[in-house]
Amino acid sequence: MAESCYFCTHINTESNKNTVLFEDDTITVFMAEFPSSNGHCIITPKLHYSSLRAIDENILLQMMRASQRLVQVLSLSVDNDWIQLILNDDFRISQQVHLHMHVIPRQVNDGMDLNVQPARANNESLTTLANELKQTWIQLF
Repeated sequence: MAESCYFCTHINTESNKNTVLFEDDTITVFMAEFPSSNGHCIITPKLHYSSLRAIDENILLQMMRASQRLVQVLSLSVDNDWIQLILNDDFRISQQVHLHMHVIPRQVNDGMDLNVQPARANNESLTTLANELKQTWIQLF
């Protein structure tokens, strides 16, 4: 457990156990304390991992398996048009440097905005970057 980590503290505090939907040896799924919508949940590893680069692959697979199951549960239990997954990796903005995934039931026109304004990329730029990333991929894996 990392000192002053919200998630390490939250999942190990007895008074928060009533919001836990599922837990095993590696992960915890719990209701968000500050939900963006009804049914907003968080999936986090029990061990403190600050980033996707650091997490054990098997624990990441457990998180994904849990997210798939949680989507099924939320789809049957909470009014929604779709469910959004957001994986926060090394999230320093709020000092919560603990890898975690938000599972958020969404509605059409719910007013939630990620402030992403995508613009079409130049094909030449995409190709150049893709080649650089492929080389790094080959070097790493």
